[in-house]
Amino acid sequence: MTYVRAADLGNGLVWYPILGVGTVLSTLAAVLVGPLARPTMVKAVALAAAGAGTVAHTAATSRAAPTLLSLRRGDVTAAAVETALDRFATINVVRAAAMVAILAARAWALTTTIRARTLCRESTSDAALTAAAQWLLADDP
Repeated sequence: MTYVRAADLGNGLVWYPILGVGTVLSTLAAVLVGPLARPTMVKAVALAAAGAGTVAHTAATSRAAPTLLSLRRGDVTAAAVETALDRFATINVVRAAAMVAILAARAWALTTTIRARTLCRESTSDAALTAAAQWLLADDP
């Protein structure tokens, strides 16, 4: 209990919301701006999965945070602590699964973007080399 109060209910009261809100905003920005780039179906599915994972994580966090914050009060019985931490751990399983899904979806979208840009550069380079070779091999002086 001392650790929870020192870590999660100490600096965590400032740090966790900053991380949480920042992550939600960056993911939702990608989900909203991504379609403007006319993404492939694969990238669109990855962005949608990241958005769905973010919604699930936020919903679970909205249940988990009050559970843990209930331990902030000074006099809490051992039974109340055990009940709150058990409930928090159960909710945290959902949060962890959502975090993994978000990470996988973001990685998927990122690798799809990098791969598409690499292929685009390669095809542009190949076209330029082909044009240069044709110009060099042309019979006209």
